[in-house]
Amino acid sequence: MAFALSSQVILIVTNMNIVSAPFMVGLAVPAGVPLGSDLVEKFGSFTGGVLMNILISTAFMRADLYLFISNFFNLKQSMIVMFVAFLLKMLGCMIPPVMLKMPINEAAALGLILNYTGFVQLNQSSDHRDRGEFSDKVYGFMAFYILLNATFIPIVVKKLYNPSEIYDGKYNRNALMIKPHSELKILTCIYRQDNADSYIKLLDTINPSKESPIGIYVLHLVELIGRYVPVLVSHSKQKPISTNTSQKIVYDFNQYENNNWDSVSVQLFTSLSSFSLMDEDVINIALEKKTPLIILPLHRRWSIHGCIEADDKGWRIVNRNVLEKAPCSVAIYFSRGSLVRQRFKRGSSFVSYLSVCMIFFGGADDREALILARRMLKNPQVTLTIIHFLRKDHQEEMDESEDRIYDAVLIEDIKNMSTTNEHLDYRSHCVDDGAQTLSMVRALANQFDLFVVGRRYGVSSPQTSGLSEWIELPELGIIGDLFASKDLTTRASVLVVQEQMKIRQLGNL
Repeated sequence: MAFALSSQVILIVTNMNIVSAPFMVGLAVPAGVPLGSDLVEKFGSFTGGVLMNILISTAFMRADLYLFISNFFNLKQSMIVMFVAFLLKMLGCMIPPVMLKMPINEAAALGLILNYTGFVQLNQSSDHRDRGEFSDKVYGFMAFYILLNATFIPIVVKKLYNPSEIYDGKYNRNALMIKPHSELKILTCIYRQDNADSYIKLLDTINPSKESPIGIYVLHLVELIGRYVPVLVSHSKQKPISTNTSQKIVYDFNQYENNNWDSVSVQLFTSLSSFSLMDEDVINIALEKKTPLIILPLHRRWSIHGCIEADDKGWRIVNRNVLEKAPCSVAIYFSRGSLVRQRFKRGSSFVSYLSVCMIFFGGADDREALILARRMLKNPQVTLTIIHFLRKDHQEEMDESEDRIYDAVLIEDIKNMSTTNEHLDYRSHCVDDGAQTLSMVRALANQFDLFVVGRRYGVSSPQTSGLSEWIELPELGIIGDLFASKDLTTRASVLVVQEQMKIRQLGNL
């Protein structure tokens, strides 16, 4: 800070531009961790939330807009120069991209972005006025132009360019499309070190084997602090980022690959980005690697005593963006305890099993969750219980919609498997309303180690009627939200699955 203040004083004394001092300090401070990120965390809120607002407010308060309006026609020459400069810059920015076959709307968006003016230009205009290089009339015109520019260009750019359009309708992947003995590719996103341990246990439950291998793409997401340029590093090609967290995650998954060399392949990435842009890295890797499933950790974390320890809203934004835009199925995984196998006595020896429960109501998300749960059944150390919630009036049997037909085929297959597989148990329960469903879920909460449920986004049914009014985390759906609730005491882990949003939308057309 002393260096920043002293550099500012020197530049003012030498009559240089006032913006040059912070720019030079920014160049001198190393970007990222540890110094750059620490400075941003300590002073970012004060400088961006207080000083920046004071700067912008005082700059506009000094602009005499009445003087500009009353001399509107006398400033015709300045306005013509500004308008011509804007058009020439737009053309200069658009012609090369259009010649390289970029769509016109994207080229126009690029031109507008490069023509954007903000607080830097406003500060420079204010400095020129103080130096006597701008008259009050010209400064009023510049302030008015910057205000219009900063207001309307972001709106027009959002209308011209929508990055999520490149994912729509082109890539449709889910677990139902995976062939029985083909490789299951999973993109696992990690926010914290403790995510890695629980993920490895979950992936082990999915039962990687030589006949049904798993390709794991691990993306460690790190919030970008102290720099503006996002970074994506592939650890298979470059050295890992020099942070203890990334190194530990890389080591854990490399060890997991070495221990399962014939059934697991691992590729690791680290992404440094802002919360608003992280979903693009997730989606781009999912597209490039053609993964049918993305697994995200929940933004909420519990302590060993069962209390909520952290509730990070930034990671919640990332999860919701990925759920909305993902080109494949998405699962959110959270653990309120440790995913460990229970020991049962069989004869004279003890056998360890992981008890998995899949709660089935019906619909695309539940079918996707059922496919994943059925794959876990291939693991000899897993017992799977399918609990099917039915309406008491059995209206499902008379419903011949396409969704109900798909549900019936899958459930019939599960019933047939349960007669020959001692590790599979199918149960059906008739319920009247959401209150009975809630009561049964509470009774099941401590009977199993892992629950697999569908998100059932936007789906209403009599079995869950009334529960949607109390939902706290819509990204988990009604049942997933119950397991993440503060009012439910459980040590179980939960996997909430959503089929690709675009497939559902196409199916409803």
